[in-house]
Amino acid sequence: MAQTVKLKRTSVAGRNPTTSNIEVGELAFNSNDKSLFIRGDSSAIVTLHDESTLHINNTNNRVGIGQTSPAFTFHVDSGTSDWPAYFKSTDNKAGIIVADNDTTAYFGAESDRAFMGIQAGIHANNLNVDSSGKVGIGTTSPSKRLHVEDSSAYQLQLDGGNNFWNVGAGWSGYYDG
Repeated sequence: MAQTVKLKRTSVAGRNPTTSNIEVGELAFNSNDKSLFIRGDSSAIVTLHDESTLHINNTNNRVGIGQTSPAFTFHVDSGTSDWPAYFKSTDNKAGIIVADNDTTAYFGAESDRAFMGIQAGIHANNLNVDSSGKVGIGTTSPSKRLHVEDSSAYQLQLDGGNNFWNVGAGWSGYYDG
């Protein structure tokens, strides 16, 4: 059974296909803008390549969004927008993973809290911030603006070089000056 792929072409700058002039499954190419379009369903046309929107640098294996000369493997330039990316999950946890050759870090949101640390999600070993702005270190449920929980003698040390102040449970503080 023979299959036919239809390709429509234009060389007019800025001319993008609409659902009235490209059928489902058809491709359209704008040779002036270097844009390739595909009609995916009854109401969507997807831009596969537009030099200023999505740039694929095959030579250096880099992808640029809003960036025609990506300096990194994945480079996003949002221009004047303050929010260059939005990541969303449909369940109760979403995050971004950053890793090198021996460490993995997690940044995300879960159960009305934000987390940052070496555990994937809300965890006592992470820094956790609840919806009221309370920060927990060593706890997943901070009860004060800054809640540090640790089973060792000192939970907090403020260090100013040669001088430091230790604070622990049941202690009012200890100063070594």
